[in-house]
Amino acid sequence: MTNDQFHAVVRNRLSAPDFAQPQTETGMNIFRDKALDQINKALKKISEARTRDGLLIAHTEAHAFVNASYDFEVIDLKEKQSFEMKIRRAYRTQVISDSHDPA
Repeated sequence: MTNDQFHAVVRNRLSAPDFAQPQTETGMNIFRDKALDQINKALKKISEARTRDGLLIAHTEAHAFVNASYDFEVIDLKEKQSFEMKIRRAYRTQVISDSHDPA
């Protein structure tokens, strides 16, 4: 590519209507979708746990996914707190319902 060709590409790009606008499809959407899917599956595992060990593993897994998503800036602090509240509720519901179920 010659200098003139390069400058033409730069000039065209600078005058493009979407210049300096956020992209609608970024690579982060893929990571965000996967992270949210993992978190939601971990929440479901908490609700479906039938043993103490299974509940502990699901609880730890859910927190790990939330913390990793936050650390990699896939979710923000508000979303992290929301997920942590959902984890606490699911865990509490599971523990309370297990203690009242005759087995």
